[in-house]
Amino acid sequence: MHATGNCSFDFIYGLPGQTIEGFEEDLKQAVALGVKHVSLYGLKIDEGCYFAQNPPENLPDADAQADMYLKAVEILTQNGYEHYEISNFALDGYQSRHNMNYWANGTYYGFGAAAHGYHGGVRYSNTSNLQDYIANPLKRESEHILSTQEQLEEEIFLGFRRIKGINTQTINEKFGIDFDDKYAEVLAKYPSHILKTEQGYRLSPEGILLSNTILAEFLLGPLSSV
Repeated sequence: MHATGNCSFDFIYGLPGQTIEGFEEDLKQAVALGVKHVSLYGLKIDEGCYFAQNPPENLPDADAQADMYLKAVEILTQNGYEHYEISNFALDGYQSRHNMNYWANGTYYGFGAAAHGYHGGVRYSNTSNLQDYIANPLKRESEHILSTQEQLEEEIFLGFRRIKGINTQTINEKFGIDFDDKYAEVLAKYPSHILKTEQGYRLSPEGILLSNTILAEFLLGPLSSV
């Protein structure tokens, strides 16, 4: 059997009882099938959900999850998949254009009940009631106008998810700042995790594993007006 056309597989790792050997075998089967795109998601149990109160047995710990992620990077990149975003890998020409727009902090429109959109610095959602949506599809249930600081933070947060990282010249011109100066403390705090590139900065492999912690520094960092 061989995958035809544009086929993508999504994997969750860190499942109850899952081993790195079993996960490795799953990935190798995906490669053998010739899938064009692979997305990886580490299992995360949110507070307040059923499994937070009733935790499954034999859950791999954080170190085991990290090992699974690194093994996936190794297997996929060795088999010709570009690691173009923290959780996404693709054969040449099969990167997700839909999601690349998200990570570039681009505009997108929400069509349908409960759909979300982003346009002109405004994030919005449609009503989740189907009859109300049919009666007035242009009426929005909620809107949030992002401040300049919020737009800057999203530009950084989303940009760092891309393996190539952020373009500081673009950010500086767009928001009228000096990135290196504004975030000097954060950059100095993680010299081996945030690496300098020709265009700006990117996360190292170790930085990717700590991405949530590192990126939170930018969100909680300097909040002066820009």
